[in-house]
Amino acid sequence: MYSVYETYIKWESVLIELENEFQKIDSAFQKGKSLSNIVERKAISGMTFEEIVYFYDTTIKSLRLYESVDLFACFEKMIFDDAEERKKDSKRILYNKLCKLNLTNTKVSKLIDIWRTHLKSKLSKKIFVCIDNARQHRNWVAHGCRFQCQTQTPPQPVELYHAIKVVFQEISATQ
Repeated sequence: MYSVYETYIKWESVLIELENEFQKIDSAFQKGKSLSNIVERKAISGMTFEEIVYFYDTTIKSLRLYESVDLFACFEKMIFDDAEERKKDSKRILYNKLCKLNLTNTKVSKLIDIWRTHLKSKLSKKIFVCIDNARQHRNWVAHGCRFQCQTQTPPQPVELYHAIKVVFQEISATQ
């Protein structure tokens, strides 16, 4: 769970820094200050205000997309690590299905389905909907955004982080 937390904090700190930087430029520009006196980054020093707005807007939106992809990748690794540990420890084998799986050829959706059926009474449906949306969103991004994404809106990183946290608290409780 620590890697998910670390990833979430890393992304949030970068995004908050960018948002604060843009707000500083925006408020100074609204007060009538010259852009040359406001801008600290060399990359945007020669831009107009509209170009700066576009730069920060697209950068922040892009990073938000990849934040949820990165969070899901951490979740995926944790699921596979957990499955590997459960296969090794014969006292803790929770599922007969898990022992039959070749983890190197198993899709993460199969492992998520195993957890979904096992934890269906304990967790709300909303949590796995968020995780499924993150998986579909990750697949969409991984394939170059070339097809229609099955999810209408990507999960918000904060929602995904909390869903992952809840799932792993439940998984840890089933030892």
